[in-house]
Amino acid sequence: MSPRQHPNINYNFSALYPTELSLEAFYPPYFTKTNPRPSIVAVNPGLKIGCKQKISLEFTLEGSVNQSDLFVTMVAPSFTTHSIAMNQRLLVLAFNNEVKKTSLGNYLVEGYAPETAALAPPGYYQFFLVHEAINPSKGKWIQIKQF
Repeated sequence: MSPRQHPNINYNFSALYPTELSLEAFYPPYFTKTNPRPSIVAVNPGLKIGCKQKISLEFTLEGSVNQSDLFVTMVAPSFTTHSIAMNQRLLVLAFNNEVKKTSLGNYLVEGYAPETAALAPPGYYQFFLVHEAINPSKGKWIQIKQF
């Protein structure tokens, strides 16, 4: 491997236990124009919600919406220590599959926040709207408050 083929030109390849320095680029299918991604426009009642609270997500999407394959997920930000990722949590929320059209031409889905703090302890999460199981929106930070 020449110095131009690895990420660190100062790496010493004569080490007793050399490190693998190859890189791999991840290019998910939703980066293509053939799979349009939804875009969350608004979260109502706002970005601070409580357990069992009714939520509506307004979103845009190029093309048609497959209502039966629309999911709303919440992901807790995990932290890693000693090669173990703590607090990994992905919740698929109870949202109805009835998609309504708004007066602005956007789409609207309604559902509920997790029922208890055992499922979603108070803290920050990212909301994602996933269309056709492979096309996630960009995340929207929300906060679960303890009321």
